[in-house]
Amino acid sequence: MFLSSFRAPHLKSIQSKTYNLPEDELIGKLEALNGTPQQILNNNDLRKIFLPVIRADFKIAETYQEEVKSKLPLPITCMLGDNDTLKVEEILPWAQYTEADFTYEVFTGDHFYLNTNLQSIVDDILLKLKDEVQI
Repeated sequence: MFLSSFRAPHLKSIQSKTYNLPEDELIGKLEALNGTPQQILNNNDLRKIFLPVIRADFKIAETYQEEVKSKLPLPITCMLGDNDTLKVEEILPWAQYTEADFTYEVFTGDHFYLNTNLQSIVDDILLKLKDEVQI
């Protein structure tokens, strides 16, 4: 299982709540995160479509909490950016959710490190999958 910038599910979010910010503050937060195209943020019609979806995503990420009930029989790899909104301490507890190996990778970049490290991430995932799957 490969996870990107998401804290272990039993941890309470230490981030300030974004999902319930007033629209102007939410837009400011999205601009600071640098992951939402300006074309969406600058267009009222597109904001009406996308902001509810973005709020719902933030709400899940900021409020979901679940205790470890059983362990997965597969390796878990967590990934995040070195300047991410998430901290390494928030992903390390994912190790409690697997009976197999747990690893994590820190890439150069912010919460949207995927945009600038795509090939490295794909190569890393393919290498891990190759090691796990015997053909």
